[in-house]
Amino acid sequence: MTVIVTLAFGLALLLCLLGEELTGAFWMKEEKSCLGSRKNKTLKKWILWGLVFLCAGFCRGRQAVEWSKREQGLMLDGVRGTLWGTLDSVKKSGEYQVFGLKDCTVRRQVSFPEEREISDKLNQVQVYVKENHKKSPRPQIGARIQATGALSCYGQARNPGEFDYQLYYRSLGLNYRMFADSWQEVKAGYGWGREILYQWSEYAGQLLDKISAPQDCGIYRAVLLGDKSQLEAGIRRLYQENGIAHLLAISGLHLSIISSAVYGGLRKAGAGYGKAGIAGGLILIGYAIMTGASPSVIRACVMVLSGFLATYLGRTYDLFSAMGVAAILLLWKNPYLMLQGGVQLSFGAVAGIGISVDTAKKGGLKVLKSGVIMQLVTLPVILYHFFQIPLYGIFLNLLVVPLMGGVIAFGVAGIFLGSIYLPWGRLAAGSGHLILKLYEYLCSVWSALPLSSLILGRPALWQIWIYIGFFGAAIWLWKRGVRRRGAILLIASPLVLLPVPVWGMEITFLDVGQGDGLCIHTQTKTILVDGGSTDQKKLGENCLEPFLKSRGISAVDYAIVSHGDQDHISGLVYLMEESRIGIKSLVLPAAGKGDKIYDRLEELVKARGGAVLWMERGDRIKLGGMDIYCHYPPKGEKDKEDYGIRTAADRNEHSLVLQVNYGDFHMLLTGDMSGEGEKRLLALERENTSAQELKEIQVLKVAHHGSSHSTTRLWIESIQPVWAVISYGEKNRYGHPGREVLRILEENNVKIFKTAQKGAVILKTDGRKMSLRTMILSESPLVP
Repeated sequence: MTVIVTLAFGLALLLCLLGEELTGAFWMKEEKSCLGSRKNKTLKKWILWGLVFLCAGFCRGRQAVEWSKREQGLMLDGVRGTLWGTLDSVKKSGEYQVFGLKDCTVRRQVSFPEEREISDKLNQVQVYVKENHKKSPRPQIGARIQATGALSCYGQARNPGEFDYQLYYRSLGLNYRMFADSWQEVKAGYGWGREILYQWSEYAGQLLDKISAPQDCGIYRAVLLGDKSQLEAGIRRLYQENGIAHLLAISGLHLSIISSAVYGGLRKAGAGYGKAGIAGGLILIGYAIMTGASPSVIRACVMVLSGFLATYLGRTYDLFSAMGVAAILLLWKNPYLMLQGGVQLSFGAVAGIGISVDTAKKGGLKVLKSGVIMQLVTLPVILYHFFQIPLYGIFLNLLVVPLMGGVIAFGVAGIFLGSIYLPWGRLAAGSGHLILKLYEYLCSVWSALPLSSLILGRPALWQIWIYIGFFGAAIWLWKRGVRRRGAILLIASPLVLLPVPVWGMEITFLDVGQGDGLCIHTQTKTILVDGGSTDQKKLGENCLEPFLKSRGISAVDYAIVSHGDQDHISGLVYLMEESRIGIKSLVLPAAGKGDKIYDRLEELVKARGGAVLWMERGDRIKLGGMDIYCHYPPKGEKDKEDYGIRTAADRNEHSLVLQVNYGDFHMLLTGDMSGEGEKRLLALERENTSAQELKEIQVLKVAHHGSSHSTTRLWIESIQPVWAVISYGEKNRYGHPGREVLRILEENNVKIFKTAQKGAVILKTDGRKMSLRTMILSESPLVP
């Protein structure tokens, strides 16, 4: 929480510096005085405004932190109750209508210390209402709504690289949502302005559905109305990977086109600066509200309005001053916005334009150089939030951005003409279709280029600060005329953001819900052991791939499948079918050879140019100082038959039991091994003393998600682990982990880490010492 306040301090001071031109233009009168006097007054002005901004930023930051603490402290996650609120917005999300309610009251029952009903106040709540076939009439914006259902918090990031929904929605002023069982309008209301704008948006969306192809309609809706609900996932991914996803969001580009059309048209018609500015401003504000008033739209709207005002007052428009005003307004509304990636990119791009224009006055930079500056300014933000950069994105943007005006123009023309005669609207939208098809073709060409997308991972904060220092120094040198040194420093500065090699070995037990998945990462090698879930349907897309990218991993050296159940392979299947992250070698349990699921996995990896290895007892993988030894299932047909492995219909009996050794560090991975399997392995160890022994196990990955059918007392007393990690999904239907298993571990003084409670468990070792932390409730004990 203190990070928010600290950032508010720094940002307030930054805005004070950027706002020098604004304060001089609007509030400070120019005085004729000697040079020394003017310098003193300028210094006093900086100190005064610096103190004002620092105090304001600190107070507003503290207020935002207290608001978040108060609402979270109500502990309403999972609580059923009745909610009242004023309808502020309506949108669609899949099969739900989402009502945005403000000024909310929640009434719920509590049983301690006595049975009673209490009420709590919430600023905003999103209510998800399932659409039915009867289609009950939508309440008008401004109406008072009553809804009954279960409240829930937004999920926080539980794995490295995972999107933090809790932080994102907090930046929108939301801590809770409700999935309503029922709702009703209890008091009529009519916010005529918002309601009319919403109806216009709905009407325009319905027209776009009629006049454009489904794929084009999703893009038109996103570009013109800010509605991404119908945007195809493939198109979104294609644009993101090639660095033109900003075209799908309403931003300064769109508003500048609209403002130029309205303001410029009125000026040509003979309207004065004041009338043209007021009319253009009202249209811009209405459009911003109609499209959802995202932070980037508000930023662009404020900057355009600042330009109108500067022209009317006869002042010179200063980009940094206008950007400073926009930042102040947005952060005063919600300081958490400073942590939103979209906000950082929006302001970073504008700052890049401002810097390039400023340096061009002294160095004559061309359009391409301006694009490079903007790319360099936004580089740390892109890497921190998206982990990769489209290497040729700057050149693609030079081609597609100028054509975006045509897409917007044809879309708007389609709406207006379609409202008169549908075939005319189809003709206009069809013209835009040609540009969109060109975009798709160019993206496919760019994607096919070598190194089209570089996965560099998430840089550490210290790397970002050093990069900012180098970048600032380079610009300062350039402006002072030391261009060669400035250019060298500018070109070299991105090297600071390259991935920092792992020191020793890092093991991440991912929180995959009801399933298993872990990653072993050394300085040069990456190994995945399992990667599947039964309750996270998009595990590969939302967890595995972002995690690997955040670590700067573009290829997996070995993906080991303990056995073929879906809760161990679903994410791996996604990586082999859809992801650009390659798997060089897939390791499968030899005991399951011939099973259809392993045949399918073999086909998938070979189709991508990977190899397949079959593992059984006695096999090992050696990578530098790391050694992975397979203890189980047994080797040889006779042993398998004696232990009932070959005939086992349950794939759990195929489970590979692996010991990971790195110096004096030893970890045991057990898949979904049963209690009977544990007995068989202990018997094998007693019979074959020449094999590597189960020795000095510091970390145990508990078998079968903590099932009561595994992890027997004999097993734990035999291997004597220090730490145990249990991977399972919260409130799963299997009752994992079993109470008896937890009791056995506790009685043997084993420290337990549960992914459902603590999120991902991250362990680091140099072969002599270990450190461990978790994504939630972090702790880091050192064990020699």
